[in-house]
Amino acid sequence: GQYITLAATYMHNSDVIGYSPKIDPTTGDQTLYADNIGDNYLAGGSLTLSELPLGKLFTLMVSAQAYDFHSKTPSSMLLAGIPSSEQANDTRSLFCSGYANLTMLLPRDWKVQLDGFVSSPVTQGYMHIDWSYCANLAVKKTALDGRLTFSLSLNDIFRTMSNNFGVYMDGKEISCYDQTHLMQKVKVGLVWNFGTAQKPLKQRKVGNLDEASRTGNNSGLGNN
Repeated sequence: GQYITLAATYMHNSDVIGYSPKIDPTTGDQTLYADNIGDNYLAGGSLTLSELPLGKLFTLMVSAQAYDFHSKTPSSMLLAGIPSSEQANDTRSLFCSGYANLTMLLPRDWKVQLDGFVSSPVTQGYMHIDWSYCANLAVKKTALDGRLTFSLSLNDIFRTMSNNFGVYMDGKEISCYDQTHLMQKVKVGLVWNFGTAQKPLKQRKVGNLDEASRTGNNSGLGNN
């Protein structure tokens, strides 16, 4: 349809860079190292609903993805020189994520936008990554035939942006990490266009009024 886009995805990444646990057998101290942790396989699809008008005031953009995520990690990654299993770590997860953007078009060239994303738990290698979600709010005003632009944005309204995960070996959680990202901030912008005044070209609404917002990007899914 005019507003709907469907896409299918298959991806195989080898020698993925991620985190692997190393444990000192004498002290029991654990350290996470960035390393090549094995292979990832991802198959699934996405649905995007773009710039759907809701009456005269609102436009909506929604994107949703669902993937079968398969991770293979060699047993040699388990411990520093002391593998706890002869079998490779082989996990599968149903990974889902979504992004939504609701824009209100007000009189006198005012715009108000609320956007946010959510991503489901996923297992990669020896790490099980928890839920991740975030919401943002932005206001924008143009004046003087587009020469002057004022913007005000608040990122991570509810201070929920985090990357929490647990490390598992032989099916047992040996450690957990709670990481809160300090993404909450207020930004004020004032831009003057010295060029010829003209109406701005129509742009696709992809986040924070004109900036792309991350989707599930904090999923921890590594790349080559």
